[in-house]
Formats: sequence, C-alpha cells, structure tokens
Amino acid sequence: MERLLHPDDLPRWKAHLYPAGGVPQDEQVLLDSLRIIRANGETRWIDHHCHSILDRDGKYQGRRISNRDVTERKLAAEHQRALEAQLQQSQKMESLGILVAGVAHNINNVLAIVMGTASLREQFVTEPPDREAYQSIGKVCLRGREVVKSLIHFAQPTLAIQAPMELHALIREVCGLLESTTRNRVQVVEAFAPEPLWINGDAGSINHVLVNLCLNALDAMPDGGRLTLRTALLDGDRVELAVEDDGAGMPPETLAHVLEPFFTTKEVGRGTGLGLSMTYGVITAHGGTIDLASEPGQGTTVTLRFPRIPAPAPSEPVPASGPPLNAMNVFLVDDDEDVRFLMTRMLKKAGVRQVKTFAGGEAALRGLDSGELPDLVILDQNMPGLSGTQTMERIRALHPDLPILISSGQPDIEEWAAFKRPRVSVLSKPFTMEEIQTKLALLARESGRS
Repeated sequence: MERLLHPDDLPRWKAHLYPAGGVPQDEQVLLDSLRIIRANGETRWIDHHCHSILDRDGKYQGRRISNRDVTERKLAAEHQRALEAQLQQSQKMESLGILVAGVAHNINNVLAIVMGTASLREQFVTEPPDREAYQSIGKVCLRGREVVKSLIHFAQPTLAIQAPMELHALIREVCGLLESTTRNRVQVVEAFAPEPLWINGDAGSINHVLVNLCLNALDAMPDGGRLTLRTALLDGDRVELAVEDDGAGMPPETLAHVLEPFFTTKEVGRGTGLGLSMTYGVITAHGGTIDLASEPGQGTTVTLRFPRIPAPAPSEPVPASGPPLNAMNVFLVDDDEDVRFLMTRMLKKAGVRQVKTFAGGEAALRGLDSGELPDLVILDQNMPGLSGTQTMERIRALHPDLPILISSGQPDIEEWAAFKRPRVSVLSKPFTMEEIQTKLALLARESGRS
C-alpha cells in the first residue's frame, strides 16, 4: 500500500495508522480521497478503511483493511464544483455589468461635457499654445472614452465597431506612445512577422489593451530591462501577438488569479485590479484568446491570438460633407441639464437654426403633440422613464420619416437592430464638434435637406 500512495498523501496515511508513540489505532479509521499511482502512471482516488481487530479481552490483534475506488465520484464532484464556480462567476459578472452600465453612462456624460467644451473653445482661440491645450483635453477625453468602453467589454463582452486593422501599424502607434514613458530605462523591441497581419475589430479598444499590457510590463521592470512585442502567423488563419518582459515575474499562486476582477499585486492607489480583466473582456469580444506565462525572476509573457482576415481592398474616397445646416430645427432630449446646455451650444455652432430642449421622452412627445414638427430629434438612450429606443418607437409611429439621432455611450449600440433603419443614426458620447457636424450633415442629406 505504502509504495502506491501519492507522496503528498503518504504523511496523512502514516499519521493515522502509526500515531505518536507507535501505539496502533484501536478503532475504525476512514481516510477519504487518498491518491494512488498505478504502474502505468495513472492517478486514482480511493477511500481507505482500516478496522482494528480485537480479541475477547479487547487486546489488539491486527487490522482489517479495505479500499474502494472513488475516482469517478471524485471527478464528478470536482466537475460540479467547477460548474458552481462558473455559475457564481456568471452571476457576479451579470451584476457587475449592470453596475458598469450605469457608471459608464454617468462618466460618458461628464466626458461629453469636458470634451465638447474643449472642442468648442478650440474654435475661438487663435494662439497655438491655447489650441494645443484644448486639443490635449480632447485627446485625454478620447482615452477616457476608450477606458469606459473597455470596462463595458469586461463586464458585457461585445464588439461595437468592426473594421479591418493592421496589427503592426497598431503596435508601432503604441510604441510611439511609450517613448516618453520608458525614459530610455527599458529597451522596446519589435519582433514582427515578415508580412502584414490584418484582424477585424475596434482599433481603439485593442490600442487600449496594448497600452495597458505594456504599462504593466514597465511596472515589472523598475530597474530597467527589455520589453518585446512579438507577432507571428499561426496555422489555421490565426495571428499571435506576445508582450514579453524580463521583469520580476509572478509565482503560480498569483498567476492563477490575475484575470480575476479587482485582483492586483500593486500597492494601494496604483492599481484597480481591472486592467487584465478588461483586457480579457476586450479580447474575448474580438473572438480572440489570452494566455499568460510567468515565473519568479523570469519575466512575464502575455500572448493574444486573433482570427486573421485578408488585407482589405483600398477604399473609395468619401465625398465631402454638404453645406452648413443653417435652416434646421432640432428637438434635443436628454435628462442631464449640463449635457443639454453644452449640446445646444455645439448644435448652434454647427449651424443649426433653432434648438428646443426636453428633459425626457414624455416631454418631447408632448412637444410633438402640440403640432410643432422639427427637422431632427436627438435622443439620449439612457433616460429615466422612456428610454431613447422607446421614445424613438413612439415618434416613428406618429412620424415615420422624421430623422432621429441617438446619443449614447454604449459601445455596441451601433449594432442594435433597432437603429439599422433609414434616417436613424447613432452619436457616441463623448463627441467632438467635427463628429456632431458629420452626423448632422449625413442625416440632412439622407432626408433631402441641406
């Protein structure tokens, strides 16, 4: 028996059968789930029963031992625990998704106000330093928008924008951003496959993932080192991107938890524990996979794999937008007063003649019932009472041809079937003057106005 036992289970077996002092057990002993290793190397689980044999005077005579193979029961129990863990994780992610959606809505409203104000002010300043300052604010807000999108991808993996992107061009863009961060203490190495690698998805989300992975790698090399971004073409039309560092690395017990939400190895105030979790959500939404390998003192490698697509054909040039929209009457519906104020200014700046604002869908419908018919209705999607979608359906029932623009920070909203119809468009929060002007011009042309 002893020679068959797994080395890790041997001490437990000996402790029961040969207690301190060498006195044999004089009662029944049950050791459950002991592992034995067969001659062919297979591991099996057994329940080990040991009964002391006593004579009529109660004197110990020996032991009666029996073993029962419980491998199938053990595996079934482990499978059940895994299913229960998956269910708990699913429920946790569902609850977190609801929370993230609400937080994202509020954050996007804040970003919309900041970004819109900066975009407006940029139109009025003439000094180059002032213009650069407002442009910097806009860029920071765009980064914030990508963070919010990544948060939602983490909680509710979806893919909003699908467009071909060349992986090497994307990596070079990230490496350019890292130049001011590494301060020459870390060598950044590009080890690319010899041919272009095209994937489909959201370039902004993938850019944010790469920046996050690279910053994690830099944090792991405070005294310097090498950061390698390696690509390869795999069999089966898959492409691979590996982010490698030669930093401190992680022990197995840490590596097992790094993809869990809110797990972080960084000191308080330096990490939220969401970076790799959001990365997992984004990569999953792109039909990809993520693998991590790390050992203490040997660095860490994060490997991403994506479906490959053929290189796209050159696109035709997009015609220039139409003339200024100086005769348009707009109904603006948003529950946030600050957003209504800012969007009114942006619409006026874009050339809109008149903007009438409403705090909710019910109020906008009453405005339409009064007999006033605008040229365009702009609806916030997330509003108390009637949502943007519900308000749109009520409006369309009365005025089927009235153009509608849905304003939302939901990253996958452009893929919603409800908005894939004529004279309906989506404007993602936050947005710039150029973006809102483009949407207005497209809707105006589609409806036959200028």
